[in-house]
Amino acid sequence: MTDMLIQTRLPGDMGDAVAHIANDEGESVAGWVRRLIFREVNLAHVKAWVVPARRPNPMLVFTNRVPPLYQLRPRRDITPLDRIFELADPLGRHVQDHALLAQDWYAKPDDFRFVLDRSPTPWVIVTIIGHEITLHAEVDHPKG
Repeated sequence: MTDMLIQTRLPGDMGDAVAHIANDEGESVAGWVRRLIFREVNLAHVKAWVVPARRPNPMLVFTNRVPPLYQLRPRRDITPLDRIFELADPLGRHVQDHALLAQDWYAKPDDFRFVLDRSPTPWVIVTIIGHEITLHAEVDHPKG
């Protein structure tokens, strides 16, 4: 891993506010901004589990404390319920093609649902192209 220098400019009043907050937290401005960036990047990576479609209860997945199978990186929102993600292993590395092909969910996507961290609804697999996966939030519709 190599370090990268990132430089930016802030309006004076914003810069003063950042300096004040950093000082209150006992950090340099650079350290405070670095911590903010790490926090935001980690929020952009979504932990994901795969469960059988007949038992897609996200709350059970969260309470079982089973480690996530994948990490999803948001690529694009098609609609509020349809999103494209880049699929990676739990450490953020690309999943090898042969490893994907060996997964039951990959061969029979209709039989499985993705459970995304902090999402109360299961997600249906719409398409898988390379390492990009399109998921649709499976929300219950009132029966009538």
